[in-house]
Amino acid sequence: MKKLKYKKDKQEFVSELRNEVKNYFINNGIEKQGGTTILIKTLLMALVYFVPYGLMLSGIISSIGTVFICWAVMGLGMSGLGLVTMHDANHGSFSKHRWVNT
Repeated sequence: MKKLKYKKDKQEFVSELRNEVKNYFINNGIEKQGGTTILIKTLLMALVYFVPYGLMLSGIISSIGTVFICWAVMGLGMSGLGLVTMHDANHGSFSKHRWVNT
C-alpha cells in the first residue's frame, strides 16, 4: 500500500486551523476535555436508561403497555449513552485522562 503524502500547503492549513481552534478555546475560557456539560449529558442519558428499568424491577410499572413504553425509553437512553458519551470519548473530549476515553 502506498504511503499517503500531503502537500506542504495543506500541512500549513492544518497547523493554522489547529492554532485557531486552540486560541478559540483559550479566548472563550472553554475546556477542551471534560467539564460539567459532558457530565450532565452523561448523567441524564444514564437516568433515561436506568429509571424505567428500576420502575419495572420494583413493580411500580407492571402493565404490558407501560412496560413497552419503558423499553422504548430505555432504548433512547442506551442510544443516547452511545451517541453522546461514547462519541465524546472517542474524540478524546470526555476526560483529560486518556484511560477514561478508551
